[in-house]
Amino acid sequence: MIRACFVSLILLVFHSGFAQKKSFDIVLLGNVIGETNVVKTDDGAGKCNYRLKSVSRAKVLFTQRSSDMEFDATYLSGKLYTSLCRVVTNGALAITEIVKDAQGYLIKKEAEILHVTQPITFSSMELYFSEPVNQKSVFSERMGVFSMFAKTAPGEYTNKTNDVTNIYRYRDGALYEVEMRKPLGSVYLRAKK
Repeated sequence: MIRACFVSLILLVFHSGFAQKKSFDIVLLGNVIGETNVVKTDDGAGKCNYRLKSVSRAKVLFTQRSSDMEFDATYLSGKLYTSLCRVVTNGALAITEIVKDAQGYLIKKEAEILHVTQPITFSSMELYFSEPVNQKSVFSERMGVFSMFAKTAPGEYTNKTNDVTNIYRYRDGALYEVEMRKPLGSVYLRAKK
């Protein structure tokens, strides 16, 4: 009886998949101005979902700034299937929606419509959960584009999107810091302990 219950429990855990959660402080000029939480769920049968929620508030040069982000990306059999990114920056809403179609991916970014034919097998959401040891490019769900990705030091990887240089730092394969270097200074995501 006990053995049957134990086997049932193991099967339930195996079939229900698993979830991982990562939490980061958003740091500007040494002050915590917000929080980013990312959850990865894997059903164990080829479907993997990533959800990100980020909120930050800061006073910069006598002006109040705010950013609210929500990402929801789903992978099927190792390839991006859908993604929705909703960002509200200082009251302005920007949405990027990605859907897999027969030719590749249809990307709706505001009034712009793009089409990508290259398979998307590694994207920015995955950077929170795995060190990109052999990656040469990364796909941004927010921007809807691929960007080059380079290893710049042990456990450190860099890519540039628009005027932001993103530096990802890993320790023992786990992401502990992201530096978003901008012309006016850096904003950091630092893993909570």
